[in-house]
Amino acid sequence: MKNHKQPKRKYLIGLEIIAGLNITLDQNKIKKNCKFLDIDMSNCKSKISKRNDIAITTIGLGYNNFLQYEVKRNINICQLNKINNDLLHTLMR
Repeated sequence: MKNHKQPKRKYLIGLEIIAGLNITLDQNKIKKNCKFLDIDMSNCKSKISKRNDIAITTIGLGYNNFLQYEVKRNINICQLNKINNDLLHTLMR
């Protein structure tokens, strides 16, 4: 009899900003990510969690209102420096 493994659940993202940097603004996805990754946001405004080669930054914007960044090992810092700040502000509206 074959042993069937459960498929790995992936981190839920909203939008790729650049290769290696994703942002999630959808509160349902953030809630699922926190549950899946065992990130407790009940007593803090922000938290950085490391999972293997990935860092998850969860930032509180108000009561039960968060955003999350997923930063992967392959992030290109040169591309990050070229991002227009107006684009980032537009994403967070």
